[in-house]
Amino acid sequence: MDISRDIRTLDELKQDTSAFMRDVRSRRRPVVITANGEPDMVIIPATLLRDKMTALKAACELAAV
Repeated sequence: MDISRDIRTLDELKQDTSAFMRDVRSRRRPVVITANGEPDMVIIPATLLRDKMTALKAACELAAV
């Protein structure tokens, strides 16, 4: 985890949402959003989530055999 890039504040998200979202999409990494200095939510690019769900489904199918 790159703390300077993977943990961001809600204010950073609000300041330039378009640039923030472009950065998240291009890096294909989850970003932890903090509010009042505490972790509040995680933004995950849809492509990354899809890939992880596909891998999880495959692992579950293998485990069921």
